[in-house]
Amino acid sequence: MQICLPEDALIFDNNEYYVLIYKEDCSIEVRKIKIGSRSNTRIYIPEGIAPGEKIITRNHLLIYQALQSF
Repeated sequence: MQICLPEDALIFDNNEYYVLIYKEDCSIEVRKIKIGSRSNTRIYIPEGIAPGEKIITRNHLLIYQALQSF
């Protein structure tokens, strides 16, 4: 099963794509992913994200930068 995400949810850094997975308060996972096909502003992820996982799509670049500074 492929997961579909808005293209804006992706973070591109060092020639890799990442998403932020929200686990719980004070627990966010940076996960490297491989993208599949594209459709308009949607990206299909063939593997690496399970149905039901929460993807951070707002302010994700600020959060990513903050997590990289630790």
